[in-house]
Amino acid sequence: MAAPAFNTDAAPKTFAATLFFSGAEQGNIDLVRDVLAQHPEAARWAKPVKENDKPFAINETGLMLAAQGGHVDVMRLLIDAGAELNARQSRRWTALMYAAERSRDGAVALLLAKGADTKLKNEGGDTAAALAAQRQDFAIARQINNALKDHGLTFFQKGQQAMTAPATARFKPKQP
Repeated sequence: MAAPAFNTDAAPKTFAATLFFSGAEQGNIDLVRDVLAQHPEAARWAKPVKENDKPFAINETGLMLAAQGGHVDVMRLLIDAGAELNARQSRRWTALMYAAERSRDGAVALLLAKGADTKLKNEGGDTAAALAAQRQDFAIARQINNALKDHGLTFFQKGQQAMTAPATARFKPKQP
């Protein structure tokens, strides 16, 4: 199956792109800011992938890289510069999924506050809430649940579950 269409621009194969992605990944806000000053479109760049890199290449955005490290200041800068909140890499992961799976509570809070979609699923069928619950980070799973409630949904709502069945079983407390 082909990878989904991206709502981002392929980054040019330039030194600026290398600096941008490195800065986002390391949380170097000054470096990211400097690249954005010269290339405002960088906030929407996705890492270019060479054909021979597949199937492991994943087209991550700067926002996804910053979310993985929990670099909230860099994330805020990228969002303000026009980064796509719900951009998906080739395995359908979003910045929110990365932040939730890596227990980056500040990153999750920022993405939720900015309106990240909590209902999106990766290619494995997991939402951000499911990924957090699988890591037994129930505080983040509840944080995402609260965002779902704000949209009129519940964590365990039939037909629109935020979590897969195995993760749901782990999230619910066991009865004595």
